[in-house]
Amino acid sequence: MISILTILVLTLAVIITVQNATKDSEKIIDTSLAKPSPTHSQTPSPTLTPTPSEENQPTAIPPTSTPTTRPDQPSQSISDFQYPSSSIISKTNFQTNLESTDDPKKITDWYKDKIKSIGMKATSFVQTNTNGNVLNKLVGATGNQEVRIEITKQNNNAVVKIAVMSN
Repeated sequence: MISILTILVLTLAVIITVQNATKDSEKIIDTSLAKPSPTHSQTPSPTLTPTPSEENQPTAIPPTSTPTTRPDQPSQSISDFQYPSSSIISKTNFQTNLESTDDPKKITDWYKDKIKSIGMKATSFVQTNTNGNVLNKLVGATGNQEVRIEITKQNNNAVVKIAVMSN
């Protein structure tokens, strides 16, 4: 009889424990539904709304500048680009071919200074010297004129050739 009584007590204890566990879990579920957990959501930031007068205004487009020829920059004659100690080999309206025995660097420096002194803003100076062979190209331009100068000298020759082209 004690064994039946022990089984009944144990069974009863298990049933009560299960019921209490079920009630506790229901309480957890109920409390979680009753009290919503706080959420950390971002509040939308305010945005600027254009006023009616701004809304209908077109976007301003900045004016573009158009290059113009300045009257104080007269075109240079191709004769103005003759190196001082050179000889004219050939000449047309747009090209002059010259020769000189001066050092190619001295000639190149003279043309650089000439291009700068007459106010040519767009310039390009490329100088090469390979094994005594010189090829220097200079370009200067303004709004209304461009001049190109090519200075060449071969290693085995004392004469420097100068080609001046202008539009």
